[in-house]
Amino acid sequence: MCKLIIDGESCTNVTSKKLIQKLQLPTKVHPTPYSLEWLKQGSEVTISKQAIIAFSVGPYCGGVLCGVLPMNAYHLLLGRLWLFDKHVIHDGHANTYAFKYMGRNLTLTPLPPPKLLKSKLGKGSEKSQT
Repeated sequence: MCKLIIDGESCTNVTSKKLIQKLQLPTKVHPTPYSLEWLKQGSEVTISKQAIIAFSVGPYCGGVLCGVLPMNAYHLLLGRLWLFDKHVIHDGHANTYAFKYMGRNLTLTPLPPPKLLKSKLGKGSEKSQT
């Protein structure tokens, strides 16, 4: 199970270098490497590699081209690129993400607190919602 964050404020889709290494996923050189200001002002990281990440959340299965970064907080961050590509509607109050998938309306919801706690403790085998 991977830690997934959907962040409409992020300008890119990124994945962790650790995930790439652990799953032995192929990467390719980014055709136009670029730098991102990361976490705190003045701290930059360069995205020079990219990889296609296949993932599923509930009934949704998809893939996304991601920049590869050294990060520990999560494995996959879906930003504005993914949101716009999928025509996602974010309900900030309910913290849900709605879009059409294979002709069906689909809504991704956050992991409920008890499942989140089990996930953090490494107990439980339930699949994550988001």
